[in-house]
Amino acid sequence: MTLFFGAMFEQIAREHSAARQRAEQSARLAAEHGFAMLSAWASCIARWARVVTGEDVLGISGIRAALNAAQATGTKHFQTYFFGVLADACLLAGRIEEGLAAVHTGLEAARTTNERFYEAELLRLEGELVRASATDAERSVGLLERAAELAKCQAAHLLELRALISLARARQGQQPTEELLQRVAAVREQLTLRPDSADAREARLLVPGAFVR
Repeated sequence: MTLFFGAMFEQIAREHSAARQRAEQSARLAAEHGFAMLSAWASCIARWARVVTGEDVLGISGIRAALNAAQATGTKHFQTYFFGVLADACLLAGRIEEGLAAVHTGLEAARTTNERFYEAELLRLEGELVRASATDAERSVGLLERAAELAKCQAAHLLELRALISLARARQGQQPTEELLQRVAAVREQLTLRPDSADAREARLLVPGAFVR
């Protein structure tokens, strides 16, 4: 369990190497002791890490197999998170329709189970997928605004920061407003991020010279 939650933390932080290492250790140990649910959960993260490094086909098929294996145990825990992992993998691989289907399944799980801790990230991923499809820029912006507001209400500072950065990118041809930049700065100051993390780098690009720690 400790290895799995360590892998989950690294995946949410988008540290794919560390996520894969911990996930593979967790999956191996869980399989040895017959813990099918934990083995499936950890395998899902390990396969996501493969997608990050370019193994799209094996990675996404592996995530789907792991999700099916987890559901076969009867668990409904963390469905919102794991369908978010699948959606993110599809976004990375450019498989937009599959990613949107995964988001919608995750959002439905949030409604039926009331497990809403990852709902803001699902909305952000939906906004990014819509933006990648280049079909409805206005809808993409609306989804990202909803993601940012929900994360703020939940005091999910990392997810709020990520949604705000996505929102700034989605407003194509427009400079980020001063209000948006100030909000990014305010949320960033509430977080202790690794200086070389993806979120810290993106925040610095959006607000140059602001985050020196």
